[in-house]
Amino acid sequence: MHPRAQPQLQGEALRQAAQVLFELYPERAQSNLMMGTSLIEQGRLEEARQFLEQTLAVERRNQGALFLYARLLLDLDEDPKKIKGIVDELRSSFPKSREKVEVYFEQASKGRIRFAGEAGY
Repeated sequence: MHPRAQPQLQGEALRQAAQVLFELYPERAQSNLMMGTSLIEQGRLEEARQFLEQTLAVERRNQGALFLYARLLLDLDEDPKKIKGIVDELRSSFPKSREKVEVYFEQASKGRIRFAGEAGY
């Protein structure tokens, strides 16, 4: 279950739950996603990256993980082309949220990532 579905799992409680879940199931997408989310909340972005990448290696079409990973890359000041590739994957896999995703990443990137005029999926 995604940590945001468990509002009481924040801060230290999230960190502890993520650690236990990861120790029990290190190969599962969900435990890697929780661990990555916990590290992001602690401001440990570089460490979080490996857990989000592992999540996507196991479960590529995880909408939350794709979004979080694209946002993480943006926060790490990665190449906008790399970020746009992840966002494009998110847009094509989840077309109902396409417009909101475009607006969010255009604004969050301060215009470095643009989607205007692109053909729909």
